[in-house]
Amino acid sequence: MKYLVAAASLALASAVSAAPSWADWVSSSSSSSSSDTVTCPDVVCPTDSCLQQSDAEDIVSKFITIIQHKDIDVANATAQALLADSFFEKSDSIDILAGIPVCCTTHPMIENPACNCMGENNLTDREKFFQLGTDSFSSKAAYIAGVLSEDGPTNVTTIQVMPAGCNNVLWYWMMYVGLNQLPVRGMNLMQVNDDKQLLGQFLEFSSVAWGIDTGYSCSAPGGQPLPLV
Repeated sequence: MKYLVAAASLALASAVSAAPSWADWVSSSSSSSSSDTVTCPDVVCPTDSCLQQSDAEDIVSKFITIIQHKDIDVANATAQALLADSFFEKSDSIDILAGIPVCCTTHPMIENPACNCMGENNLTDREKFFQLGTDSFSSKAAYIAGVLSEDGPTNVTTIQVMPAGCNNVLWYWMMYVGLNQLPVRGMNLMQVNDDKQLLGQFLEFSSVAWGIDTGYSCSAPGGQPLPLV
């Protein structure tokens, strides 16, 4: 028994004396780390292809330059660079103000003679007419010409901007237009390609406020003129 205890003690002592000291561990770790370290310029490092917050803010900043167009030449150059060739915009808010008729294909229970969409078999006739949900602008050239030919909004304020998924930007804004009676709030959902150009956007806003600011006569259900005071 004494022999076993003595042998175990000798084995433990040998293991302890053979183990590296703390200084040895630190020295070994530092040496290995310094020799194996590589940096991204020297190797192909993974990158995050999703839009970052800084990307979203930069895109919106450029877009504001376009819609305000304080300098037409700068706004046009910015638009040519920011908007993809296939750019489109969809907005029921814009289409309503522009007088686009509501057709049966959008609201089947509405019979609107202005759309020539009476009955169930006139699909060809229906498709000849613009409807809500269609493109407000279907080309880059038409969008740029339309925006730059009108007075731009003022006091454009970003309430919130953020990446929405990998390839979208959500922008919540406030601005003034026309008579500046009411602030207009709205949201743009922007689709962005890998070159950080806008493929298109979906835009909705407080169209009643926009209408009042641009000369529309709007009234409440009781007939009182809007805005109510």
